[in-house]
Amino acid sequence: MNHIFQSNLDKDNQTLTKMIKDALRMMRFNNNRGYYFIFDMYGNNILQPILPRFENTNLLNYKDNNYG
Repeated sequence: MNHIFQSNLDKDNQTLTKMIKDALRMMRFNNNRGYYFIFDMYGNNILQPILPRFENTNLLNYKDNNYG
């Protein structure tokens, strides 16, 4: 992701974000159980490959009923 960022410093943030999201969306690890997700510092979900309906929403106060 750093290479994408460094190679495209002339691009705006929206374009860079899309490029990084597109690169990470299909990447998996841990026998396809792990995936990458992105949140910003304000709780906004930028990338959620498993549950894309949560992208572009704020989950700062989200509580999972299964865990507490």
